[in-house]
Amino acid sequence: KDPKLISHPVVVLFADLIWSRLAQWFFLLGRIYFLFTLLVFITSQSILSHLHAGYESFEEHIAIFCCRLFIYLGSMCTLFYTQIRLLTIDLKMGNFVRIGGVPVPAYLTNFQEGGALVLVITLILMCTQEPIFWCAGNQDGDFPGNGLFTTSCPEAKSHKDMYSVFCCIAMLMYFA
Repeated sequence: KDPKLISHPVVVLFADLIWSRLAQWFFLLGRIYFLFTLLVFITSQSILSHLHAGYESFEEHIAIFCCRLFIYLGSMCTLFYTQIRLLTIDLKMGNFVRIGGVPVPAYLTNFQEGGALVLVITLILMCTQEPIFWCAGNQDGDFPGNGLFTTSCPEAKSHKDMYSVFCCIAMLMYFA
């Protein structure tokens, strides 16, 4: 409550040293990784899938699979771990707030963490509808666009609409 204490030159120097020598780099690396993940997501969902009319080539199948694997392992798993860690901390500490009479972990009152939870749930649902996974058992079938990591098999057709909806929500959540 004493403004002279917080603006003391030693406190200011110490805070500036911590920020410029340590915290700044972790902050920037986290933001760069998040932007890289967003670019990989956009590349796999929008750019590689629509390079030309018709079915993707074998190389495009491989590139799309690698990008989506990165999203599921590098983004979804990291976000899932963070959500579980924050939930565990709130459960151990008993940090709950009541929203409409329903107890909610306190970390979810932070807009960014609530958005991250929605993103994790959306990525999990996206993973369950992933056309590459649905086509894994029928890669060499008799249909146009067949091959390794195809998304064009008959088994995937019924899942593509929901997959597209989840992709749209996930892209919006990445930008939020």
